[in-house]
Amino acid sequence: METISVHDAIRHIEVYIKLQNYRFNDSIRLTLNISPEIEHYPMLKLLLQPIVENAVRHGVTMNENGGDIIIRSVKTENG
Repeated sequence: METISVHDAIRHIEVYIKLQNYRFNDSIRLTLNISPEIEHYPMLKLLLQPIVENAVRHGVTMNENGGDIIIRSVKTENG
């Protein structure tokens, strides 16, 4: 399985949301709270994208006022 850094995965999500906001008149608000210490960690390439796509398709765009997508990551003592 192909991996990318957390940093790169987040950049892909930012671009995806930017494109969707062109389509949905800036109705999607993306909030990112990513611990800098984990940005270099590897993750599966397409792990986050489908989750965000589902949030847009089945959540945010179903509400006439748009909505928020919040992505947060922290490093715990165990990992």
